[in-house]
Amino acid sequence: MYGTMMPSSAGQTPLYDADDLLLYASSPFAFWMERRRLEAGAGQGPEPDPGAAPPVSSVFSQAELREQLDGSVVVVERGQPEPQRRQATLQALRAGIDWVIDGQLADRGFSMPCNLLRRDSEGAAEGQPRYLPCVTQPLARGEARVHLCLAAELLTGIFGEPPGQLLLMRGSQLQQAWLTADWLPLFQGFLRRFLADQAAFDPASPPDPTRSLSYGRWHEEARRQAQRRPGASPSEEPVAAAVVALTSESGGDPDPQVTQDPQDLPVPQVSEVSEVPEVSLPASPVPWPAAANPVKGHPLDTPGFNILETRSRQRDKGQPARTASPLSPVLNTRDSADD
Repeated sequence: MYGTMMPSSAGQTPLYDADDLLLYASSPFAFWMERRRLEAGAGQGPEPDPGAAPPVSSVFSQAELREQLDGSVVVVERGQPEPQRRQATLQALRAGIDWVIDGQLADRGFSMPCNLLRRDSEGAAEGQPRYLPCVTQPLARGEARVHLCLAAELLTGIFGEPPGQLLLMRGSQLQQAWLTADWLPLFQGFLRRFLADQAAFDPASPPDPTRSLSYGRWHEEARRQAQRRPGASPSEEPVAAAVVALTSESGGDPDPQVTQDPQDLPVPQVSEVSEVPEVSLPASPVPWPAAANPVKGHPLDTPGFNILETRSRQRDKGQPARTASPLSPVLNTRDSADD
């Protein structure tokens, strides 16, 4: 999001990235305020805290890696408009370039910059290249996993299957390799909730402000709204508590203990086609979900609920479980108009 809008049947719609998911995970109210301000325009509605800086992307250029990598390398120019970055990235992926630096991956409603995409020679199928997402800048491990999992979702939309690994690097040196099958189901449960909440977004109905009194740049507005809600008490547990393993600083695998499979989480209903930025994907066109009724009693809000990935059951079957992508009902499949 962060100032990026796209045409839609309703006028303008935000274009989300990994930083938006992290803000939503930390403070649903702060995220709601940012989206409301973006759609209404500055000067309309409450103002952020005095002196608070607007949010900016946490991803910065990694062009200096060019000299450290062996094989063919493409650096996508960060100064280009977003559609041109998307197209340059897709062209490099189709060409089978070994390394794509500062690429831009996009699918319906999402567009994110990627530090590095590495060609996976072992994952290629029938001569078609496959790529592993890499975070190379010094992000916290939990933040890096969110960036990597969203990149894996978008790569799944391009190639029809997820990458095998998520790579945490420092420069050109590998620090951690996570199995996508261990972390993607966890992320997909969180992404389903995010999509459901955005489909039900109502500028007149904010989330509970007491969950956001200490995060973001809307502390004063959160306090004002909390005072208007008699009996409201601050909650220490944000929506993201259900994905604490995903955003934790742990370097290992998620705990195999679960109370419910992430693939059992509800998926938002699809009821309206919107015009969105177009990229080249393999499947047939399917519409983006329109506004739906707010999700009540969602499993992610159940006390003690844990959507940690069921590795023990998957391995008993001898192969990783394949869960439907939350983006699969909303894939855009036409060739880009920017070609």
